[in-house]
Amino acid sequence: MLCILFFVLVLLRPEGHEDCVRGLAVLSDAEFFSCSNDASVRRWMVTGECVQVYYGHTNYIYSMAIFPNGQDFVSTGEDRTVRIWRKGECVQTIRLPAQSVWSCCILPNNDIAVGGSDGLIRVFTEAEDRVASLEDLQAFEDELSRTTIDPKTGDLGDIKMEDLPGREHLNEPGNEPGDGEKVEAYQWSVSDGRWMKIGDVVGGSNQQTSKKVTYEGK
Repeated sequence: MLCILFFVLVLLRPEGHEDCVRGLAVLSDAEFFSCSNDASVRRWMVTGECVQVYYGHTNYIYSMAIFPNGQDFVSTGEDRTVRIWRKGECVQTIRLPAQSVWSCCILPNNDIAVGGSDGLIRVFTEAEDRVASLEDLQAFEDELSRTTIDPKTGDLGDIKMEDLPGREHLNEPGNEPGDGEKVEAYQWSVSDGRWMKIGDVVGGSNQQTSKKVTYEGK
């Protein structure tokens, strides 16, 4: 017997995102998340009402996944970051030595798996017994420190190279004015209690060419 199933297509046109929607994630029978090229994550009712907007990424957001608690989530994007959100706030930003972070998922043990443009899958965990070896962690940090950051991509947010203070603010010797134009980017590691180099900034920031679309200045 041939069984044909018919599905009713419900077309919603919710107002909110200013660019193409890259990913969706189901929150409950009544709510879902979306992420977009406009660098925002939005929480929706199935009726089409946007009830919350989350800002943090500085470029396209490609993927997101929800933790088993049904509230917290993780997102990844063109700014080469993995961002962890808890209670509506971005509580951790993990930068990867890749041009883009294309996909992510939450594993059954609550670890986070992400796929990058460099062809690698990386897994992040809070469990001490699953943390990588010190050698592997150092190799990851060394690779990250050798990456380059172009301010035109928006990865530095609203920071302008010409307005940056010297390296002495990181408790390291600074260069005299005119000694060079090299700018290094650092991120504070809460777990290690130190600044960690995340790449070298190349090019200038006067001409902003990022394709990110802002919404109400965000």
